[in-house]
Amino acid sequence: MYLYLGNGLYKKRDEIIGVFDMDSATICIGTRRFLSSAEKNGTLEGDGELPKSFLLYGKKKKAKDKKSSFVYLSRLTSGVLVARTGAIKGMTDEEE
Repeated sequence: MYLYLGNGLYKKRDEIIGVFDMDSATICIGTRRFLSSAEKNGTLEGDGELPKSFLLYGKKKKAKDKKSSFVYLSRLTSGVLVARTGAIKGMTDEEE
C-alpha cells in the first residue's frame, strides 16, 4: 500500500509514522524545534510550496535494522493526504 504525497511522489504505507497539520502541530515549540532540526540534518524535504501539512516517515537502515526518520512538507492538507491513501500496486519512488 502507498500514500500519494502529490507531485507524483508515493511513500510506502508501512514507512509512515504520522501525518500532521502544520497549523495545529506547529503551535508547540517542540514541533518547531523538531522541524528545524530535521532541516539542519538534511532529513527534511518538500514540494517547494507553502506547506499545509507534514509527513513523518522512517526507513530501515540495512546494517543495524533501525529506522531513520525523515520529514516531507506538503502543500496538501493532512485530510487530503489521508484520503488519498490507497492500494496503488506496482509503483515505487524510483519509478516516478
